[in-house]
Amino acid sequence: MFSISINNILLIGKNLYNCFNFSIYLLSNILNVSTNYLFIFYDIKINFLLYSKYIYLSNKKLFGWPIGYILKKEKFYKIDVLLDIGILVPRYETSIFLEKLFNVIYKYNITNILELGYGTGIMSLLLGNFKFLFVKGIDSDLNSFFYAIKNLYNLKNFNIDFYYNNWTMFYCNKYDFDIIFSNPPYINFDSFIFLNNNLIPFESKKSLLSNNFGLCEIIFIIRFSYMCLNKKGFLLIEHGFRHSFIVRKILIYFGYVYVNTYTDQYYYDRITIGVKL
Repeated sequence: MFSISINNILLIGKNLYNCFNFSIYLLSNILNVSTNYLFIFYDIKINFLLYSKYIYLSNKKLFGWPIGYILKKEKFYKIDVLLDIGILVPRYETSIFLEKLFNVIYKYNITNILELGYGTGIMSLLLGNFKFLFVKGIDSDLNSFFYAIKNLYNLKNFNIDFYYNNWTMFYCNKYDFDIIFSNPPYINFDSFIFLNNNLIPFESKKSLLSNNFGLCEIIFIIRFSYMCLNKKGFLLIEHGFRHSFIVRKILIYFGYVYVNTYTDQYYYDRITIGVKL
């Protein structure tokens, strides 16, 4: 019967795939053990089925698949977030967005929050750790809904509700929120072909691309949110760095005050916040 040691598998990963660190991470996930385990018990044999899975997933890496989509999960804030092709992977910008959200929550009397376009659901799930918050998320992608529900039950945050519907659902039902936040599609269709990002082929174009120079969904959210926010409620919206000036102007035009833009890790304008008067 075929078997091969952990050490030999890692050597294959180093020599054949030229990616030793990835091989360690991948094999630890396949075996569901820590990376330290691989070095302590390097002579343990694994069977053909597990070895075949390792080769199959390693070949995906050779063809440019991002690790998150290979393993169908991504670690974010020490949480394993389940995901699939077509669902946006949490990025570093997501943590900056969360930082701004936390600042508002700590400073003001926040209770009800709405996320427009939740993807994996990770941002709402992290907010759900605040037991005094009631968080709702809405997304029009059915696969995102399924994975957000999976993540919800894995983390057991039950002060969160995820919905599969369009963004006007809460306006029609007369909800009022203290915070509405969104990372909407904001890449212009004409700019898409120039993007150099290994995640792009695997992510939903619906979640990335927008008409009207990338502003179509942003304008809709700004208008829609004003009708659904409580007085002195906050709108936080992510956008392209070239959009910051026009996004501020649109927010002011629709009646928001205290409008400010914040930068990402590269000091590009990325998140703008406005308050309903």
